[in-house]
Amino acid sequence: VCGDKELEVENYVPFAKINTVLPGDFKIQKRKIRGIESVGMLCSAKEINLPFTDKGVMKCFKEDFGKTIAQAYEAEGVVELEVTPNRGEALSIRGIARMLSLHCNLGPMKELHYTNIFKEENINLINIKSENCLSLSCALFEYQPKDTDIKIIKYLKLIGTDVKNIDVIDLTNFIAHDLGQPLHVFDYDKIKDKNINIENLKNKSNFIALNQQEIELSEETLATTSGNEVISWPGIIGGDSTKVDKDTRKILIEAGIFKIDSMQRRKYKINTAASKKNEYGLDYNNTELSINLFLNSIEVQNIVYQSYSTKFDKKILFEYEKIKNILGIEVEREEFIRTMVKQGFDFKDDHIIPPSWLYF
Repeated sequence: VCGDKELEVENYVPFAKINTVLPGDFKIQKRKIRGIESVGMLCSAKEINLPFTDKGVMKCFKEDFGKTIAQAYEAEGVVELEVTPNRGEALSIRGIARMLSLHCNLGPMKELHYTNIFKEENINLINIKSENCLSLSCALFEYQPKDTDIKIIKYLKLIGTDVKNIDVIDLTNFIAHDLGQPLHVFDYDKIKDKNINIENLKNKSNFIALNQQEIELSEETLATTSGNEVISWPGIIGGDSTKVDKDTRKILIEAGIFKIDSMQRRKYKINTAASKKNEYGLDYNNTELSINLFLNSIEVQNIVYQSYSTKFDKKILFEYEKIKNILGIEVEREEFIRTMVKQGFDFKDDHIIPPSWLYF
């Protein structure tokens, strides 16, 4: 007996039978509800300790019928981490794996195997007109979106990400969490003027975001434009006018590293996973890699692509005595260098060169 009015015949749901003990030491017992004997409980995600935002009784997948919740959702475990703003690489599964590999002696991180679609030939899909765009990779291809693979839906739900059940959109969120690089997809046919620019706005411009919020972007804001229309706020949120749906047939996917206007983002109370990743710091080697992983995951036709990058050549003066004083412990110069090299740093002409994932 259940009071959830949204339930329908043929829904697949979590069932706790008599004597099951739920989190909080709540034991399921036979009881009468409104005069009818109830022999168990249909559970919400919260009642079985799953971090989903769904309301009411949780809806499961037909493919999981007969499995325990642990078998269906937690076979690989769920780990929750609290990330400080100086560790942008910890906003991704691969970044965490790298940290564990470097600091916890758990062995080398597994290599990614993929086919590289980026060759020497390169066309201009997006014009880069601002120094605030530090790196950009994009690809244009023909594809009809499908329902999202169940495994990806489960992963996204477990990390609290909204699921659209449009494979190309959900796949961008999956890769962003896995690799750390935000991606955005446009319905190319909805872009009226194919002369697409990433530029600082010359005037105030109205922009309707994917969340339907209308925003007045101020002069000098970094934006993706088509003609006089703002179609995306790079590094923060995409635009409603070019969003991908099941009727899309031609897709432009973009992965970039941008200097974003955090003050204006906060003014409009926009807090997206992409903006957080940009603010915490991205790996400048991941723009091309993320596009490759995306295109390796689906069968696409007629791919053309573009890759652009500024020069990433940061060097930090190696002031050994100053570092030793800050650490407050005795560390020999050569031991310090050996330790840092193991963590991806390089040393050249009395300078420290940070690895790509710690560049920012």
